[in-house]
Amino acid sequence: MKEEEKKNFLRDEPEAPVREETEETETEHEGLEEESETAQDSVLQSVKAFGKKRKKRRKKNYLLRVGIIVAIIVAAVLVMHTSHFDVIGVAVGGNHELTSEEVTEMSGIEVGKSIFDVHPFFVERRLEKNLYIEEAEVTRKMPNAIEIIITEKQPTAQFKNKKKYIVIDSDGKVMNISESKKDVTLIKGVHVEKARTGKLIQVKETDRYDRVMKLIAITAENDLYFKRIKLKDGWVEARVYKSIYVKGKYDNVVNSIQSKELVAVVYDLYQKGITKGTINVGSNNYCSFTKKI
Repeated sequence: MKEEEKKNFLRDEPEAPVREETEETETEHEGLEEESETAQDSVLQSVKAFGKKRKKRRKKNYLLRVGIIVAIIVAAVLVMHTSHFDVIGVAVGGNHELTSEEVTEMSGIEVGKSIFDVHPFFVERRLEKNLYIEEAEVTRKMPNAIEIIITEKQPTAQFKNKKKYIVIDSDGKVMNISESKKDVTLIKGVHVEKARTGKLIQVKETDRYDRVMKLIAITAENDLYFKRIKLKDGWVEARVYKSIYVKGKYDNVVNSIQSKELVAVVYDLYQKGITKGTINVGSNNYCSFTKKI
């Protein structure tokens, strides 16, 4: 009996209060969620508003910086193109074959032009196109001068072809063709077939040409200079200065130059003021002088 009463009692116990407590809890949760969402929206709006203000400030700062930079550039350009920086002169150095006027004209630099409009790199490249200029160095001398230092290619020999003198460098490249004779070794016994400025010379006697170019190189290495060289049948006839000549077989002449024997004889004659005669070169570097009266 007691167990049945207990079961009935549990069965008859009201459940309403529990149901009411659950509904109230759910309502409270929904309210909290709404408040949370409202707060989040408010925060997002605040962040967006702050971001927009920050972007505006950045844009203003960027435009301000750009404006300052542009103003500085414009001011610099105006200052650079005042008469204070106008080129008043060009100094040229290192030139021997070319005159200073020729170098200045080739450079394209204009007096009265702003020094900042002269670009050394491009002027150097322009000058180095000339066959007589091996290297050029251009420097701005503030506030209004330009300096040009050049290294010239040295003419090595010249050939006479009809009424023209053809000047070449040590590589055989034609540097100049003119009717005037240059102060450089004149080669005889080698006939020019074709010559164009800036191109290699073409000759008929190629072997003779190679030997005479080698002889010129050897004289330069040993501080000796021949005004004229005639090479024929293995024999050399060369004019040293005035009416002093050197004669001998090619190999004997080369050996006497390299041993300094011929150089010593020429120097001795020059010191004594002797201007006429012939130095005969034999084997074993033997040199004898016959004076011409």
